[in-house]
Amino acid sequence: RLAQCCTTMRRRCFQAAREDEARSVGFLPDAKTPGPVVIAERSDNPGGGAFGDATHVLRELIKYQVKQACVCTINDPETSQKAVAAGVGQIIDVELGGKGSKLAGDPIKGKAYVKSISDGRYTVVSPMGAGTKFDVGPAVGLLIEGVDVAVVSGSMQPFDANQMKMVGFDPTDYRVVVVKSSSHFRAWWTDVASEIIDCDPPGICSADISTLKYKNKTRKVFPLDPDAVYPEPEK
Repeated sequence: RLAQCCTTMRRRCFQAAREDEARSVGFLPDAKTPGPVVIAERSDNPGGGAFGDATHVLRELIKYQVKQACVCTINDPETSQKAVAAGVGQIIDVELGGKGSKLAGDPIKGKAYVKSISDGRYTVVSPMGAGTKFDVGPAVGLLIEGVDVAVVSGSMQPFDANQMKMVGFDPTDYRVVVVKSSSHFRAWWTDVASEIIDCDPPGICSADISTLKYKNKTRKVFPLDPDAVYPEPEK
């Protein structure tokens, strides 16, 4: 009976996440409540083992020219080092992100303006992990194709806004904030965001496990194969 119950209810456990949230947000009317729309790019969550350097959502923000947008963060020590060497106020050529995994998407190539430089140290104020100190530096705040990006040298999901504040980015200045997190961010951001949207483009931590490669699968299994059929147990 338990096996039959699980089979009957199996589809309830899977939520169809949307990949084109950046495009959708670009056409949203002004929020009825204060605070930014927060897009959780959960498939690139460092807390789940991802590199934190996926470019899928950033690319969409640029493509659809979403205004007042910030990505927190892109883990790219190479770009951070280059920006630090150039200095605040300089324009540098970048190939941002997309270096840790083929699932992360291609690097964003272009010119970026160096807005700020930080040692990458900050303290969590969220109810989730309050008082915890992190060091993801060196870190920089870049402006690339109209989007602010906090670039760090070590992957860590944002528990609250202090991760973006360390490079001078204030969440109240933005209409859209992208965070690389699945759950930990919610303890603080839920009270700040006008809306939270889960986004699941390709990535190491994607909830859609059908996007991953499997070597030893010899038969159809759910949820990799939605039409998988399991025989009734013998009585």
